Amino acid sequence: QKAQSASAAAGDSAGGELQVLSHGFKCTSAVYLQRRPNAHSVCATSRLEAAKDDYRIHCEELEKQLIELQHRNDELTSLAEESRALKDELDVLRICSDRVVMLEASVETYKRKLENLGDLKRQVKLLEENNMTYMQNSVSLEEELRKANAARAQLESYKRQVKS
Repeated sequence: QKAQSASAAAGDSAGGELQVLSHGFKCTSAVYLQRRPNAHSVCATSRLEAAKDDYRIHCEELEKQLIELQHRNDELTSLAEESRALKDELDVLRICSDRVVMLEASVETYKRKLENLGDLKRQVKLLEENNMTYMQNSVSLEEELRKANAARAQLESYKRQVKS
């Protein structure tokens, strides 16, 4: 079409309207149409063919854009699905993370209880040792008491013999 406009402008300066057809035909609207009776239909056909070619090129460009946009849409759909999957995974990991925090707190509690258990075991051992010492003292004192009672009984018996 640009070539037609340039040629038409050149034809105007020569004294008539010159039109370049898509197949290289030139027609001056007034002069050419008078010489050939079907020239008008040739010019119209040429214009229609040129427009048809322009629309075909435009259609091909639009089809290419459509294909590109469909590919882009497929990519974005895939990315959206991947994003949803990652979001779901992140939600699961957050729940796991919360559970890990809770379990770590439980582990710390159990560690403290184990430390206290060690202290309690040492205290029990000390108490057992003290208990053993007290039992030995008790047995020893019971033995001394038995001896003292025996000695007292003998002393009483000597006192009675001395009185009699």
